[in-house]
Amino acid sequence: MFTFSFDDLILGQYAYKQKKECKSCQQLNTLQRLLFDDRPKSFVTECPPTITEIGRNTWSVLHSISAYYPKNPNKEQQKQALNFLISLSELYPCSKCRKHLSNYLKKHPPRVESNKAFNIYLCQMHNSINKYLKKPQFDCSQATSRWKGPWKNCK
Repeated sequence: MFTFSFDDLILGQYAYKQKKECKSCQQLNTLQRLLFDDRPKSFVTECPPTITEIGRNTWSVLHSISAYYPKNPNKEQQKQALNFLISLSELYPCSKCRKHLSNYLKKHPPRVESNKAFNIYLCQMHNSINKYLKKPQFDCSQATSRWKGPWKNCK
């Protein structure tokens, strides 16, 4: 069992008498510390992401979007997907990458007419960049399952 005063409740600080808290309680306590602690938050002292980290995260977002893209998107969804890629080519934080993406989009107009076409298009674009960076190519026939699953070893 646990006890707390009204003041503790307001501050979100519970005095548990238990030796071990459950996972939900640990997460709640962590959240409360983040919300009510006056000390500077750790994210303030973290370094900005590197271009490599931004690139990896961008690919995760792009491939996840295409994996969950509608099988038969309507015209508005197609327009939004196209605009997203165009915006990325204009706003991406790495100028060299931005130029490369812009040139790629001009030479290879995005295929957004279906889920399958969009997945293959992004995989081919990613492989183009991997080739430029001398990285291995990915089998585009596996693109959807790579980002949507299911994979046996994923939790």
